[in-house]
Amino acid sequence: MVRNALIQQRTLLVLDNLETIDDESVLAFLRELPAPTKAIITTRHRVDVAYPVRLVGMPWRMPRG
Repeated sequence: MVRNALIQQRTLLVLDNLETIDDESVLAFLRELPAPTKAIITTRHRVDVAYPVRLVGMPWRMPRG
């Protein structure tokens, strides 16, 4: 039912602290997300199907423009 709902509309899943989840079915679900669903996942561990984005500090002052 969840997979069908995700297929029918654009969805962004946000999952924080993936390392705290100890359920292989959740990890398998994330590896096989149906299009057009996207996910942002934070974890302290390496994930085999991840596209890592390294974040750096933001400037204290916003540029004027």
